[in-house]
Amino acid sequence: MQQARQSGIRLLTLPVTRNNTLGDVDWATLEKLPDYAAVIASSLPDYRYVFDLLKQKNCRVVLVNSRPEYEERMAADIAVFHQIFPSRRPAVAHAVELLVRAGRKRLMLLHEGATWRSPIREAFREALAANGLEFNPDLELYSTDDAAFCRGRLEMQLVAELEFDGIVAYYASQALAAFRLLTDRDVRIPEDISIVSLADHPMLETNTVGISAVDLDGERIGRTAVRILSERHAAPARETIDFVTIIRNSIS
Repeated sequence: MQQARQSGIRLLTLPVTRNNTLGDVDWATLEKLPDYAAVIASSLPDYRYVFDLLKQKNCRVVLVNSRPEYEERMAADIAVFHQIFPSRRPAVAHAVELLVRAGRKRLMLLHEGATWRSPIREAFREALAANGLEFNPDLELYSTDDAAFCRGRLEMQLVAELEFDGIVAYYASQALAAFRLLTDRDVRIPEDISIVSLADHPMLETNTVGISAVDLDGERIGRTAVRILSERHAAPARETIDFVTIIRNSIS
């Protein structure tokens, strides 16, 4: 928003779906999008249904492409779009490396990837292998961006007495839920278990034990998207945004 104001760009937020269900596109609302509008699409798989409409309206589009594995089969659909690539896989690998450096050997992933081929889950398994760690499928725990749901899922793992000494959480809410549940059980952070979040949040800093993060730097992604739209480009721009590491006390 700040970058847009500085660039003299007026922002308009339009709902893409009618009920937040993938593919249930609110075409009536999207038809109101002006021709030649500047558009930021924050996800390739979520917004692929509207790409044809955006091209028909000659929109200038910046696609935040966190799923480059889709690019080969969708190359023709997105060839005319500017693209920003967040460093998701390298961020997961770095989070695992931080835990390994802290002496952790049995790592759990809290994720929201519904399929085995989820890039976050794949990157986690690859990072374990690269660091000589064993992969245990029971330590890949599905959870949403909901602290209560995550706590319930994690409680089931504790009941099953699964052993782990490090956690990589996709959402900050998951990291906080894990911290609160574990400390309620008298588990010491970071002495017994270390935690790293793949998204930073002010509450991670103000938590009683600050929780480390390997953040995808959404603020920089937003600024970069607006900057690209405010510039003239002879060809579609391609930019990769590095992750940011914030070390706090949740890693010993």
